[in-house]
Amino acid sequence: MVIHSHAKNWSSYLHFVACALLIIGVCCSKFLMSMGLLIGGVSFFSSGAIVSSTKRLFKNPYFQLLFGFYALHLLGLVWSENLTYGWNDVRQKSSLVIIPIIVLYRDDWSQVKIDRLLQLFLATLSITALVNFSTYFFFKDELQLVDIRSMSLFESHIRFGILIGLGAGVTLYFMQKKQLNIYLVLILLSWFGFYSYYSQVLSGILSFFICLFVFSALQFKKYRPIFYSLVAIPILCVIALFYYLQLPVDYPKIEMANHEQLANVWNAKSTLSYDSLDAKEQPLKFTLIRYLSSKSLTLDAAGVSSLTDQDINYIEKGYADVRETSGGIPARLFQVRYELQHPGNPNLHPITERLELWRNAWFTIQKSPFIGVGNGDIDDALQISYDERGSKLIKERRLRAHQSYLTFWLAFGLVGIVSFLWLQGYFLIQTLKNKNILALCFGLIALVTFLFEDTLETQAGITFFSFFYALFSIQIGKTQAK
Repeated sequence: MVIHSHAKNWSSYLHFVACALLIIGVCCSKFLMSMGLLIGGVSFFSSGAIVSSTKRLFKNPYFQLLFGFYALHLLGLVWSENLTYGWNDVRQKSSLVIIPIIVLYRDDWSQVKIDRLLQLFLATLSITALVNFSTYFFFKDELQLVDIRSMSLFESHIRFGILIGLGAGVTLYFMQKKQLNIYLVLILLSWFGFYSYYSQVLSGILSFFICLFVFSALQFKKYRPIFYSLVAIPILCVIALFYYLQLPVDYPKIEMANHEQLANVWNAKSTLSYDSLDAKEQPLKFTLIRYLSSKSLTLDAAGVSSLTDQDINYIEKGYADVRETSGGIPARLFQVRYELQHPGNPNLHPITERLELWRNAWFTIQKSPFIGVGNGDIDDALQISYDERGSKLIKERRLRAHQSYLTFWLAFGLVGIVSFLWLQGYFLIQTLKNKNILALCFGLIALVTFLFEDTLETQAGITFFSFFYALFSIQIGKTQAK
């Protein structure tokens, strides 16, 4: 009995360590995520209750949904020709099941344990964001961090931006529980808000405002005028955004430039040749002409001579308009506005490139909308479509859809898209039924950001989704039990 008790305590300790490593790793380290999986596996197999834990897992509706969705990836191999690619996809997606097993196999979860993990997440996220910002702000030239996307040192800038948004939700959750001092809440929200603004990650900004909106709206639900005002704010923001994106962004035609004068003066002021590429791999001459036009300078020797050393530095880094140098949301929205109005060459332009990826994925889906192409043949099918459509994207930029809904429809047809939507829909329905605000924030963040990312195609993305999906399902279950 004593030995069994020690084994149980040891397994419980390992379980918490595994979850802690996963939640830290998702913020800053693939290595820690891998260690979390390894230690979680040891915890599971040393628990002494593998059979009973497995039975309990398969009675859990959230695990059933995740397992069923993963099983679809195995089934998709049946109509895939490229089995090497398919099995690699199955191996990578296995974390969709392994992580929930690690999180859910124990039945001794307490709210205190959940809160400790969320506090650890908040602390790790805050420190990682501070390291990212400090490194970029003070050492970007020494470390050759070309643009704002390089600020995220440990993982995708988009993934980290989404985590920052969720961090705002966790902060509000602890404020609601009165477990955080109001001044610390204001500091954390200000820091996460500033980081979201400065990093220019639109998915991250959306995630941040989803959390603010959900907590604020539900807080004032009883006060109808305030509630309706809060509901109206995002609607008005969307209307204002559409209006802003319609405003014209025009530059003089390149033929109007005096290239000989521009080249002579530019080559005297910069170490980069007029006919070379800037740091963003754009033709420098076009970057220069747009930048001069944005400052209302002439496209000749006089215009280039008027540029300051800072202007030269911006142009060398690939800033093609003085409005892009201001940073934050305005700079990002201006870039979106320009790309939408000048969609000629999608290469290395984030918005138009993304739209081209979506168009190509939709074109491919239409060939086999009911059963899909199989998860093994996604990449091959997309490459064939790029060629058939005569896409302007260069070979290196002919990527996957970067949109989760299109990806799973393409792979598994209607069954795939319906399964993926139900995986999220059931979770959201339960959060609403049980009034679990933080879980609702996570569910909405996932639902929205899947529109812009292939989240489940990377280890960090799968860990983020499957870990928090499982963790918050425990919270929902505890609310139901009350």
